[in-house]
Amino acid sequence: FVARAGDARSFVFFAPEAFPERLVSQARGALRAYAGLTPLPDARLGIDLSSPYGTFVDGLLALGGGFPEEAAPLLSRAGAALRAEPRWAARAAALEALQAGRAEARARFPLLAAATLLNTEPFDAAAVTRAFAGSDTELAALWSAILAAQGGDGAAARQGFRALTTPVGRVQGLLYRFRTEADAAGIDAAALERDLQELVAGEPDTLGVLLGGLFLAQGLEDADLEADLATRLTTLAPTFAYPFERLSQRAFDQDDPAAAAAALRTASRLEPQVDLYWTNLGWAYYLLGVLGESETASVRALELNPDEFIARYNLGLVQVVTGRLEPALATYAAALESDLREDNEIDPAAILDLQDALALYPDAPDVHYALGTLLELRGDLRPAALQFERFARRGRGPRVQEAWAQAELLRAPPPPLAITPGAAVGVGPDALTLPDYLPGDQLTARFEVSTPGDALPTPIEVRLTLTGPDGGVVAETSRTERGPLPANTVAVELAAALAVPDDAAAGRYRLGIDARARGRAGRAQVPLTLAARPPTLARRLVGRGVTLRDLGGGPLYAGPDVPDDTLLRTLLGELERAAEAGVEGLPEVTSGRFAGRGGATLLSSSRARDVRDFLRFLLAAAPNTDGGFADLYLRWAQQGAPLP
Repeated sequence: FVARAGDARSFVFFAPEAFPERLVSQARGALRAYAGLTPLPDARLGIDLSSPYGTFVDGLLALGGGFPEEAAPLLSRAGAALRAEPRWAARAAALEALQAGRAEARARFPLLAAATLLNTEPFDAAAVTRAFAGSDTELAALWSAILAAQGGDGAAARQGFRALTTPVGRVQGLLYRFRTEADAAGIDAAALERDLQELVAGEPDTLGVLLGGLFLAQGLEDADLEADLATRLTTLAPTFAYPFERLSQRAFDQDDPAAAAAALRTASRLEPQVDLYWTNLGWAYYLLGVLGESETASVRALELNPDEFIARYNLGLVQVVTGRLEPALATYAAALESDLREDNEIDPAAILDLQDALALYPDAPDVHYALGTLLELRGDLRPAALQFERFARRGRGPRVQEAWAQAELLRAPPPPLAITPGAAVGVGPDALTLPDYLPGDQLTARFEVSTPGDALPTPIEVRLTLTGPDGGVVAETSRTERGPLPANTVAVELAAALAVPDDAAAGRYRLGIDARARGRAGRAQVPLTLAARPPTLARRLVGRGVTLRDLGGGPLYAGPDVPDDTLLRTLLGELERAAEAGVEGLPEVTSGRFAGRGGATLLSSSRARDVRDFLRFLLAAAPNTDGGFADLYLRWAQQGAPLP
């Protein structure tokens, strides 16, 4: 039953029990007809989409859209039904042959074979390229150019894109020009923008052209063209969320929260599992003053992603301007935990939003307390004291006395700091105690910072300094501990890491530990002795927090003292076992030392030099890694086996 002003219609649909999805297809067609988008339902269509062939088409569409799990049952069911109809026997046979992986079927139906391979895991670029080479269509040429670009074959990609004549092919060529010129730091933005404008103006709207144009306009930072293409995409593909996301960003840039909220409402309905849409929708509602809806959206974002600290900041902001200080402080504390874990810095927007809230909500004194809390953590002590004082004058409840005391503390001379004797220094993230220290070791110092005053001031800057036998500085590093610390904390245990240079000479060294807060400092020194020998590969791995595991999940080395030749033999043996376990489906490597090899061949042909280079790369690029060695090694090979 469908009704609108002045009109109502009812429809009844039937479909075979084996093809219930045809009911959806018929209902969709009726609705489109009712809206005047297609002929009336009783008009004869060229293809009966309620037939088994319609299921076959749906299966191909699902396959082409990257959903092989959804495509498989449709194609299988359609293939079984189509065998009963002589005119579709060839198609059913082709489908069955392709699903079985028969070479003659791939040669006879190259595009269908390519579509199947494009959505087969693991992806085999070489096999897909060969499949497309069997067709002389523009579609095959486009995909061949794209695959050449992804494989790093610039000459073939440029030649392929230049030969394309369809609008979709031309816009992909413009995108390739943009990416290659960006890599070469020589973008002719004006020429690219002019070519894109001409292309999208002279062609009817198609999904491939508009979407490619949208990506290019975004890269060129042409906000007006991006908004125009995104708007056209919302009409052409109203169930596609990404254009609505881009329109919301454009609306935020233009200080139009109403338009941003409208776009995000649609995006969040289309893809309700995307926390970004709910986070931004909560912010748009806050800007509009619709605080209840803002809180609901932020809570939904956090249900989807508890580590989304921006949504948590937004939620805390709503709570604090609506007079719920205690929940707000708890929310801000949780947001800070995630925020500081990411980069050890407070997002400046969180402080700016509270400062703006002072003007937007002048009758909400709790904003002063929350703002003072964040300013103190950032180290802006006098501005923080001012905010606590303003809250104390205007606020109510038990926090008033705490605010007076905190303001007085922040304005008072800072208490002295001390590093408690007994700082421990070891190797690696776990600060392992070893008989000696070696060049290349990653040292971790664990120590306690305390104060005899009322409370430990924050933030605390920690600096490690390694001085050599002659008293010169060999290495140093620093980090800032921003808290927040529990109220009245007088001591806290901290840790910091420093790498001993590879060329450090043997001898007696000192590791200086300095802690500073509000102009006061504490200091300690730990004597170290460096031996002359270089660390083993296993020791370097342990020192950088790297754990390599076998196929069963167990560690491949027991500790830092495994000799290099023993470790390399163990790792090469693990590659052999992985090859025997069966990895033939992995694609061939297209660049680097392993180009032309893939799967078991790549693993079994690797040598000790290759494994050693991989370990060097892993130590430099991915510390604190815990994973399967063979899997990590294969990923490195697929990336072209880069060196640090």
